Amino acid sequence: FTLLYLKCCTKGRKGRRIHLGRDLWVTPGGFLSLGDDSYIGDRCMFEIDVNPEAQVTIGAKFWINRDFHLHSGGRISIGQNVLIGEFVSIRDTTHVYEDPHRPTKEQPDASSSIVIEDDVWIGRGSLIQTRPPERLVIGRGAVIGANSVVTRSVPAMEIWAGAPARLVRKRGGPVC
Repeated sequence: FTLLYLKCCTKGRKGRRIHLGRDLWVTPGGFLSLGDDSYIGDRCMFEIDVNPEAQVTIGAKFWINRDFHLHSGGRISIGQNVLIGEFVSIRDTTHVYEDPHRPTKEQPDASSSIVIEDDVWIGRGSLIQTRPPERLVIGRGAVIGANSVVTRSVPAMEIWAGAPARLVRKRGGPVC
């Protein structure tokens, strides 16, 4: 997988000096914009819906570790200087299962949006997933502990961990 191929098969800007790992998978025709001076590790997957068109935008100087999985049916925006650990999953969609008279497989997906602001660190094995129609925002400078499940917004400069994730402390502050 090369940057040239990525530029040809997806919409959106592709920055300069992007390292792409082996076995990268991206939905052909999806909207994926990547900032400069960035890294995407091995075996990463970007599932971006094309009908209707979803959008994924990632700022400069991001680092996405190996075995990352992103699925967007709406809009995902990731800021600059964001660190994402291995085995992280980010999803702005979830499957609807409200109708007990229809098989779950035949019910639609519901989408929303996720905004991950600048200088965020998402620890290994975490799941970031919206609960449509809610919008999920992870504020500037926030830290998400390893193996956390985040389904609601996280304020700036806070450290959250657990399943479900909860406030552990503020950056530079005492333990809660």
